[in-house]
This record gives sequence, structure tokens and C-alpha cells, in this order.
Amino acid sequence: MTGSEPATLYADREKIGQVLMNLVSNAIKYSPAGSTITIGSEKMAGKVIISVRDEGIGISAADQKRLFERFYRVNNEKIKNTTGFGIGLYLVSEILRYHNSNILVESEEGRGSIFYFEIDVPSCHIEEHLP
Repeated sequence: MTGSEPATLYADREKIGQVLMNLVSNAIKYSPAGSTITIGSEKMAGKVIISVRDEGIGISAADQKRLFERFYRVNNEKIKNTTGFGIGLYLVSEILRYHNSNILVESEEGRGSIFYFEIDVPSCHIEEHLP
């Protein structure tokens, strides 16, 4: 895991955990054995950017446009025997939408993918305003 300084996030722990589990699970599922998967975080301008990078098969530009649609599965000969229902990334996008965020992807076929999202970091701690 890579990252910068620690940050406090105000988010639904279970739901953001589900987002990360789904992204890591997909990275494992679509990457060759022995390849590297990197989870990273970076604090920038009042936000934390969280990323999952893999060395998998990559995703075409055309498929990237539909990747977060409900029940959408990439039509690729390399993954025709890979199980799934096409709802994982849709759920990721919905969870992040409720956190006022969205999921983004950078990918190139044969070179892997990077999925990332931003979560706001509050400018002050709630405890500072309690009597």
C-alpha cells in the first residue's frame, strides 16, 4: 500500500470497505497470477484520493464508457470464462454517489487499470465544537 500523511475521513466505513473490496477483488480476478496490485492514497486539496492499480488485461475505451452501468460486462475473449453478474462496479458507483464522489478509471488494454475515487476531508474536527 502506498500513501501520504494520515487523514480522518467521515464516511460509511462498511460501504467504503465494500468499495475497496470490490475494486481489489476485480483487480485480482482480471490480473495474471503473480502480478502486482497497489492500493494507494493521497491527500490533496481537502480530499483523499484512493486508488487501486493492477497489471491486468486492461479495458478498452469503448468499454470504459459503460463500465459502471448496471449488469454491464466487458465483452472480451480473455475473460469469457470469468464469473460475474456485472453489478459490482455499478454498486461501487452508487455507494460513492451517496458519498458525493464518483469512481474514475484509467486503463489501456494489455497494460492494466487504475480505479480511483475521492473522499472529502473535513476542514475541522467535530470534537472541536462540542462543549
